[in-house]
Amino acid sequence: MREAVIVSTARTPIGKAYRGTLSDISGPQLAAHALSAALDRAGVTGEEIDDVILGCAMQEGTTGYNVARQAALRASLPVTVPGMTVDRQCGSGLMAIAIAAKQIIADGMAITVGGGVESISLVQNAHQNTYRAHDPWLAGRERSVYISMLDTAENVAGRYRISRDAQDAFALASQQRTAAAQRNGLFAGEIVPISGTRPDENGELVPFTLELDEGNRPGTSAEGLAGLKPVLGHRTSPTVTAGNASQLSDGASAAVLMEAGEAARRGLAPLGAYRGSPWPDASPTRWASARSSPCRPCCAAMASPSMTSTCGNSTKPSPPRPCTAVTGSASTRTRSTSTAAPSPSGTPTA
Repeated sequence: MREAVIVSTARTPIGKAYRGTLSDISGPQLAAHALSAALDRAGVTGEEIDDVILGCAMQEGTTGYNVARQAALRASLPVTVPGMTVDRQCGSGLMAIAIAAKQIIADGMAITVGGGVESISLVQNAHQNTYRAHDPWLAGRERSVYISMLDTAENVAGRYRISRDAQDAFALASQQRTAAAQRNGLFAGEIVPISGTRPDENGELVPFTLELDEGNRPGTSAEGLAGLKPVLGHRTSPTVTAGNASQLSDGASAAVLMEAGEAARRGLAPLGAYRGSPWPDASPTRWASARSSPCRPCCAAMASPSMTSTCGNSTKPSPPRPCTAVTGSASTRTRSTSTAAPSPSGTPTA
């Protein structure tokens, strides 16, 4: 049976939306930056790529019009290399990697690229197309498809009794761990620094180079977090604040996938292997509580001692167990200041 493995990953730093360093960089440029670096790390040329698949939850404006294809062209891949953009909202980047793997396993492709890109700054703004964005049938039947992430977060916190104090403590630990990781260079191997120009406060173009994720606040304290007001103050006992919620971000990531035999022929050590990708869901009012159900094909594959699990970013042989066995870059719309280590093999994206 054919097997798909990940042989390289690369990502941009995570930029803070609107006021961050990457806020004026186009979607194709962000994605092409990660794509080019991932190919270089794998020692693969553009001519060898069978397909480029990118996840993107906000497919309009700079990330519209099949941004995956645009990124491939911007990265100077041959015009014969196709591209496809997929939308599974917060799981878009992971879905892109899953598709890239399936193309190797089922369609006979040898080398594919999967990843994600998001420019919240240039899309989710005053120019966003909201014309007839809500379907009357869904809205009229109280299907809360259009509920905000803030509201669903409050719903989940209420249902599972996750207190404000617990959320603040988690956020504080995340800030501290991220600061320590940045000081120790733990992300250096995955981030590809990006340089360019951006407008300053006077509209003048100034050069920049971004090497680290933006958004970390090393000086965060429990007292400071406790002093912040909840965002949804109109709700009963709200808990989500700007200090314990994820920031909005810009960025991109790419992973090169290869048929296992081809990787072995090239002497490339796999970073992980694809085993499957079950996709659970829940009511839109509390989608963040969706739980993964056991994936029988995943578990059967992982039962083989010759197979390695990518669950939990582990590469050790694993027994069968409930599994969402897909590694790779998620679309950066799931941004996070409440994760300790955003990485190209699991970049946070909602």
